[in-house]
Amino acid sequence: IEKQTKNDTKKSGEPFISGSLSLRKIVCEGLASVEALGGKNDPFVELKLGTLSFKTESIDEAGSTAVFDYLGQHFAVDRDILEFEKLKVKVIDKNNAFSDVVIGEGSASILHLIEHSEEEQMVSIQITNAKGKNTGRVMLFFTLTAEKVDDGVIDKNLASFKMGELRILRIRAQDVPGIHHKTISVNLRCADWAQTTH
Repeated sequence: IEKQTKNDTKKSGEPFISGSLSLRKIVCEGLASVEALGGKNDPFVELKLGTLSFKTESIDEAGSTAVFDYLGQHFAVDRDILEFEKLKVKVIDKNNAFSDVVIGEGSASILHLIEHSEEEQMVSIQITNAKGKNTGRVMLFFTLTAEKVDDGVIDKNLASFKMGELRILRIRAQDVPGIHHKTISVNLRCADWAQTTH
């Protein structure tokens, strides 16, 4: 049984804004066989989280269980991507002579990782094939680390703030009536500054 590793550092209580999402390990279990000519699955895993993506190498003759360890992948994330995007997982059987075959795919929200910052957490996702049949389970071991804020540079009360740069990373328009299937833009104005999105 895999034990979760914990950081004893006391949490600051600050809300998560941005940081790093680390992926150490992926375990696939109960994978349905998709080998048409016999043999065993040669699976690899594709992950997508918004615009972020990652693909493992394939494991030859892994069959129904595959372990992708010591991955050491790090993704820069912010709260928006964790809150509004689901982690999409696809397990694929690699074929050299024929086209690769999708064993199954699934998705899950990973927003709950914010509540366990600095601790390794397992995210378990059931995958299904195109017909909706369960074809296995994927377990991913993540650690979310919040970006450290230098209090000497950023004053929490902004009392000493005089000049700086405001960066807009993402704009979302949700539940706005009458914009379905239409191309829209957003106009931003602040004093003598104005900008319109594409």
